[in-house]
Amino acid sequence: GGALAAPGGLWYRSVLPLLRDDLRLAAALRAAAGGPLPVPVLAVGGHSDPVVGPAALDDWARWTTGRLLRRTVPGDHFFVRGPHAPRLIGRACRVVRRTRLVPGLISGGQL
Repeated sequence: GGALAAPGGLWYRSVLPLLRDDLRLAAALRAAAGGPLPVPVLAVGGHSDPVVGPAALDDWARWTTGRLLRRTVPGDHFFVRGPHAPRLIGRACRVVRRTRLVPGLISGGQL
């Protein structure tokens, strides 16, 4: 709360637009998917995250008929700002490269 959450404050100027865009993207993806997709999902959570626990990572299984990979890294809800982000991005890229090698898995063979 306080001054950061006041209309026109820092939170409204910096965090709220990002949060709004994330929620719009999530809604659009749900509408477009229409059900689980045949692609692997990499679900990553922070070890000390007070918001998203291990059970929430398991919830990603409903979005795929493919493999669900779960990873927990040091950090809290904002672990992506920590030193592990480059390794996570590398892992995600390797998953995408392997997925692209499976014929017909992704429409047009492109991501």
